[in-house]
Amino acid sequence: FQAEDGIRDIGVTGVQTCALPISGVEYDLSDRVTAFGDFSLYHSSAFLLRQPVQLNAPGSDQFAPMNVNNPFNPYGSRFYSPTGAPNSDGTARLTGTPQAITMVSVLLRDVGPENINVHSGVYRGVAGLRGKLSGGWSWETAALYTRAYTSDVSNNGARESLFQQALQRTDATAFNPFGVTFKVSGNAVVPDQPFTNPRSVLDTFVQVWRHDGFSAIASLDARASGPVLRYWGNTASLAVGAEYRREQFLDQRPAYVGSNPPGVGLNVDDNDYLVASYAPDSTGNRKVASAYAEAVLPLVAPSHKLPLLHSLELTGSARHERYSDFGNTTRPKAGLNWKPYRGLMVRASYNQGFAAPNLPTLYAPTRFTVDSAPGQTDVYRNQTVGNATYVMKRYSTGNLALQPVTSVGKSAGVVLEIPVIKGLTVTADYWQIDQSNVIGSYSDSQLFNSDAAKLNAYVQSQLAAGKSITQIDVGSGTAAYQGDPAIVRTAPTAADVAAFAAYNAGKPTSQQAAVVGNILSRSIQFQNLAKGYASGVDLSLSYQIPAERLGRFSLNADWSYLARNYQLRDVPGSKPDFIERLNVEGATRWRGTTGVNWRKGAWTAGLSGYYIGRFADSASITSAVYDSLGAPSYVSKQFDSGRFLYRYVVSEVITYNAFIGHRFGAQAPRWLRQTGVRFGVTNLTDREPPITSGAVGYSASVHGALFPGRIWTFELTRRF
Repeated sequence: FQAEDGIRDIGVTGVQTCALPISGVEYDLSDRVTAFGDFSLYHSSAFLLRQPVQLNAPGSDQFAPMNVNNPFNPYGSRFYSPTGAPNSDGTARLTGTPQAITMVSVLLRDVGPENINVHSGVYRGVAGLRGKLSGGWSWETAALYTRAYTSDVSNNGARESLFQQALQRTDATAFNPFGVTFKVSGNAVVPDQPFTNPRSVLDTFVQVWRHDGFSAIASLDARASGPVLRYWGNTASLAVGAEYRREQFLDQRPAYVGSNPPGVGLNVDDNDYLVASYAPDSTGNRKVASAYAEAVLPLVAPSHKLPLLHSLELTGSARHERYSDFGNTTRPKAGLNWKPYRGLMVRASYNQGFAAPNLPTLYAPTRFTVDSAPGQTDVYRNQTVGNATYVMKRYSTGNLALQPVTSVGKSAGVVLEIPVIKGLTVTADYWQIDQSNVIGSYSDSQLFNSDAAKLNAYVQSQLAAGKSITQIDVGSGTAAYQGDPAIVRTAPTAADVAAFAAYNAGKPTSQQAAVVGNILSRSIQFQNLAKGYASGVDLSLSYQIPAERLGRFSLNADWSYLARNYQLRDVPGSKPDFIERLNVEGATRWRGTTGVNWRKGAWTAGLSGYYIGRFADSASITSAVYDSLGAPSYVSKQFDSGRFLYRYVVSEVITYNAFIGHRFGAQAPRWLRQTGVRFGVTNLTDREPPITSGAVGYSASVHGALFPGRIWTFELTRRF
């Protein structure tokens, strides 16, 4: 089990509890066969409070009209009459036409802070057999099942259609969004008294919002290894194996949460909760069969006593995988280990990699969001008729045509045993990876620029063919649209025709533009659209200090230096963009860990530190703001996608872990013999994650382990 000191308060408040029971067992069926298994479970529950639900139109929500006869409408029939006659209860009204009003943004304060419960966890079970064969061979086979799950529940979500009905009611059950009542005073309608909507009114539209999901892997594997050939004092060895794996995921939301069910009078391509976006259920699975072989071939052994050839060894491996959703692949790896003398080894390797697209990028259903006001800029219209920033729909979807990401990796390094310091070994390895078919999606600005470029090119080609600008039809609002295929436009209106006619008047033919309607939507789809490159150096140190009266100490350090990290991303109608990935969103220049362990008799203890360097946040500011601040060190200036970006620098972090353990021997009471206990603490100094932009205020992918705060652990093991 583990207990936590507390939880971070970063824009939310809450309490989190976690459980992590782990059990492992081995049993010797005979002197050559052993059965083994282990099971682990992690579960956490988080309670969060954040600002009340807020209507956001025309972004994620629709405009919400308030009935002219709603008694809380300050422009309605309660306060205005064409004749100025008072209400039936004698309260005054002004002379004027009562009006309905439309709500664009409303914070539902009376509903209270959004009350969220998140339950998540992962469990894993393994069971198998291992054994020994004749001739030095060994074998192992095992079955595995692991499942990660999450449940996200908002206990006071707001149904959009029912909220609109509450605004349309005309009696005391109507919803008042203003927090006050109104009265006529003099010749004006003014606030009167503070007002809180009763629970009976809120209950008409406040309902539970829920989202559940899981991912799972089930596999069965078998492997064997042993010597295959003895020659010239050397022994060649071989390892072979095979695996069958099934991967699955499910992202599920109840009716009205993800999408509206048919036959209820609501848009089936939308959902019915304020703030939440349309998101239908999605699911996917794949089956993977694989086999591999790995050989180690010694060429020279120390016994040969050759100059500058203390030992020489070749390694080679290959893995073949067959995927149910996009085909087969075979990837090789080769390596060389050369020791010119006993204390120095030079090593190098070459490999080809392969990464299948994850299931959500393949099977995610079509979803859409609506831009928040003022919306996005239509580049083609903006460079012609102007004033082209407005709200559009943005669709996203998976792509079953995705291809796997492939890579070529190379490395070279040295392992040096320091001659004058017994037990001290240092290593240094240079590595580089070239990737192809990196998966991503085009940005909104890239789509808009591509659309404008395609339209301009088509118009110029038609003008060159002898057509006048009024004869050119770019297919706006039809399947024959000549702009970017990810853009859908409306058919031109009379106002559009007039606006483009005014723009073209008096301009030379080469500067004229064909008429188009507004952009209705744009579609963003995952694609294989980039090449990637990364290189760096891995460093390690291991020092086994000779035993002394105080016990045996060891020092271990592993550090990584990232030298380059970038992508070359395809851009529609233009040359590829250079995308800087070094020191961005967690890809730090330096990252490493150093630890000291101690052992004496049955006692063990250790202290380690983990370092994550600084990196730039994803959010950026303008160059004008950067200059006005005096080019501060907490803002980085990076060249990215053809321009400089100015990003907040997330600070470096050092955290510490510690443990102490004891194993009871034969002198202990019978019930304690062969029992080990270990107490530990993670994040010893209770370090908080550094602040970043985003919904939760910190980087969950980089500093997520710091969010629970200091964690105490206890481990109990027993051999039978």
